[in-house]
Amino acid sequence: MKKLRLFSTLMLAAAALFAVSCGDKPEPDPEPKPEPPTPEPVELTFEVSIGEVTKSSVVYSVVPSDKEATYLSIVVPESMLDESGVGEKLATDILAELKNMAAGSGKTMDEYMPTITAKGDLNNITTDGLAAASDYSLVIFGLDEKWEATTLPNCTPFTTEEVEVVACTFEVIPTVEGTTATIQVTPSDKSVKYHLFIVEYAMFDAYTNPEGQYKMSVGDFYAAYLDSELQNYLAQGYPMDMLWDGLFYSGDVKLQAKNLNANTDYVYMVATGAYEDGQIYVTSEPTYDTFTSGDVATSDLTFEIQLSNPETNRFDLKIIPSNLDEPFTWIQGPYDGVSTDQELADAFIAQNKSWLDMGFMTYKGVQDYTEAGPNYKYKVDSPDTEYYVMAIGYAGGPTTAPTVAKIRTLPAPKPEDATFQLTAHSATAYGFQVDVDSSDQSTAYVFGTCEDGTFNEAEICETMVAEFQYLYEMMVAWDPTYTMAQVLGTYAWKGDYTIDSSATEPGKTYTAFILAFNQDGTVAKVHTYPSIVTTPEVGSVTPTLELVGYYSGDEENGALFGQPDATAGMAITVVKFGNLDAASYLYHSTSYDTTIPTLSDAEIYNGLYWSQQSISTPYGFYVMDWTYTQYVVSYALDASSQPGGVARLEVTPTAENKSPYSELEALVKELNSKSEVFSPSKENIRVERAGTILNKKTTNSVFNGTLENAEVELPATISRPAEAKAMDLTSLRALKAMSAVRTR
Repeated sequence: MKKLRLFSTLMLAAAALFAVSCGDKPEPDPEPKPEPPTPEPVELTFEVSIGEVTKSSVVYSVVPSDKEATYLSIVVPESMLDESGVGEKLATDILAELKNMAAGSGKTMDEYMPTITAKGDLNNITTDGLAAASDYSLVIFGLDEKWEATTLPNCTPFTTEEVEVVACTFEVIPTVEGTTATIQVTPSDKSVKYHLFIVEYAMFDAYTNPEGQYKMSVGDFYAAYLDSELQNYLAQGYPMDMLWDGLFYSGDVKLQAKNLNANTDYVYMVATGAYEDGQIYVTSEPTYDTFTSGDVATSDLTFEIQLSNPETNRFDLKIIPSNLDEPFTWIQGPYDGVSTDQELADAFIAQNKSWLDMGFMTYKGVQDYTEAGPNYKYKVDSPDTEYYVMAIGYAGGPTTAPTVAKIRTLPAPKPEDATFQLTAHSATAYGFQVDVDSSDQSTAYVFGTCEDGTFNEAEICETMVAEFQYLYEMMVAWDPTYTMAQVLGTYAWKGDYTIDSSATEPGKTYTAFILAFNQDGTVAKVHTYPSIVTTPEVGSVTPTLELVGYYSGDEENGALFGQPDATAGMAITVVKFGNLDAASYLYHSTSYDTTIPTLSDAEIYNGLYWSQQSISTPYGFYVMDWTYTQYVVSYALDASSQPGGVARLEVTPTAENKSPYSELEALVKELNSKSEVFSPSKENIRVERAGTILNKKTTNSVFNGTLENAEVELPATISRPAEAKAMDLTSLRALKAMSAVRTR
């Protein structure tokens, strides 16, 4: 049985291309031929089976009549069916909620829906986080490319197992002092274990109000919130038994909630629980009530702010609070010359209150940015500029008046007087590195490359000035005090860097260029470095990829790789690497990206994360979703350490092309009999396919383990490595130059 949390499969859409030729208009047939009959559409149906139902989970399987059809399978509370019915409105309401969930995660429906929809059979999918003794339905319906329902919902009801209800009552007394609530809990049965949490009333009401959107029962809300809390800790690596001991109490306890939002309504909820078979269950109806936080308590916290030793773009900064355990926030920025300390504080808090109230941007203890300190000197954007540094006590709101100190950075040389020394090295067929040494650490600049003979100074300058102006306008719309100097400080480079220039072509000579900028976003001077490097030709070794077979992870069940949770319900795809006689190193990766066949070797080489593969035992073992097309890609280094061509292999594991498990077993046995075997994998295995429950935030399950004999690789979509913030600005759309990742 598969115990996963998040149903996240990747749907690949296939597009057919039709060619139409134009010529003379044909003469009509003397006797028009009758149109062929339109085939009757095949109705999409689902064979659904409900497996094990526990107090908090359900296991189910789905067999669609059309293996290529896209569909949604989702568990919803029976109360939703009572409200929406079991017809078209139910599908509409579910899709409307999913649209809200997509927007809440910053995704469009086209980005979000492929992560929760399915194609083909679903076998032993587990959805957990359900409330005990509660009615649910597994709802399934087909979807088209516009994410609209193509079938009426198929609803299969089920009821979670009952738990032994604990007859325990709670006396709960909250005492509020400002933004701190002390909650005394006295259970009638001192031997039972229970859990208490606090949420804002607005959230509680949004989910439980009978007239609201979600209409969850209080018990369902408690179970879902508890499961979210547990999954958050589980994702961080905490075992369930530790959570049971750490989050559940017994006897009389006094709990304290600090840094609540001021003058805000809250709900406390407490219920008993039980721990059985590795699962935590709620065993009583929640006891709940409201309380309201008070005003932010004032504090006698004070700050000593030390500012000294200014440079053009740095100065020593140290903030020493009088109480090292009390929270506060601090910021710096260019001073406008007119704002009072309180006006600076009010503007900052108004703009960042939601983040501050969640605990972000708050600190405790000494903040040391000095030359001898742990963080070196504090870096700012503009020379010859007066900066302020402000500290404010903050715990659900400001607890002190602001303390402000000011310092002026030194004047800088003119940007047009800055010089840059460039040294190219580490060239391959697909890129090279450049060391940039700047004579002035305060001059903002952009680095780029282009093929010799294609440099167009006017076009590049116009493009980059427009890019910075666009960013400036975007930032000012968010923060009217934002300056162009801050844009340059964020999106341009200053000082010495080593830069990776990628996506070059083999055997070509490149020009590098530096655009030095004025503080107003205009170009001060252009520096060019013709013929800085000639990339070598592609290396002499291009590996071959041969599909060995697709095997059932359910049949393997951890016998070979020791991770039954990771391989359950998945396909194990085995690939053999060849043509390696002259190879010194071998690398491989996987991707769902359907553009892999059309991408250049350079784009794939620079766009994927690569794992090293043993040449002595050249087999790749990959855990993949059934029915989805994926790509295995590989390259090798030759004796001169040059990468060769990138090999591509399209793989689509299906039930029809599955090979006997005995073949996989024999192959691994053969590899283990050799003197050189695979190094054990110490990677975390993340499986992103499982059930989901509507209206509940879920968390991916992460499986840790060591493979005895092989590396199990999970697919990754094409994505650029974590690039520096100047990446977009140096793409220089006018050129075919891919730029540059900076490293400190």
